[in-house]
Amino acid sequence: MKKLQSIIINIVFVLFCLLVSYTVSNYLFVTVPVSGISMMDTLQSDDRLLLYKVGKYKRGDIIVFVSPETVGFPEDKQVLLVKRIIGLPGDTVSITRDPATGVCVTYVNDKPIDEPYVKDNFTGNTVFSYTQLGDDEFFYMGDNRLDSKDSRYGLIGTFSKDVIKGRAILRFIIGNNEDGKFVFDMDAIKRTG
Repeated sequence: MKKLQSIIINIVFVLFCLLVSYTVSNYLFVTVPVSGISMMDTLQSDDRLLLYKVGKYKRGDIIVFVSPETVGFPEDKQVLLVKRIIGLPGDTVSITRDPATGVCVTYVNDKPIDEPYVKDNFTGNTVFSYTQLGDDEFFYMGDNRLDSKDSRYGLIGTFSKDVIKGRAILRFIIGNNEDGKFVFDMDAIKRTG
């Protein structure tokens, strides 16, 4: 009788662990790969991100979302993008180029924002003026502004909260480097906003 009771307790414990694991992996956290150079130097292609799937989003958060071109596709056919939130619902976003330095400055609600993460003091020709974002619109850009397709471009534009997969909270890389040596590196991603 005691042995049967012990077996039942172990089975219940295993089932409980499976349920907790399923819940955490499907409703709280997910990992995704980084592909491309639009978030350099903050993130590199082949990094992996741990996303937190619940909560509110802030300016400066690195998020992963479904590319506007693939919204509505089956999940295995969707393209995921990794960008940084610059404008929140209700904000006005503009980018001007300082004639003295050539550096582009991003303004949110008519105030310049500090962007220490931007690669190479962004000096592109992009001058951008945007009307106020709607109640469910986010404005995003990559940290590597010269090589990022983002909200500055009409075909991509802004996005709504329902396409966001989550906020990056951890960057890690695991695998073999070009020399064949095993590599494991991990950094927490701190909120900037």
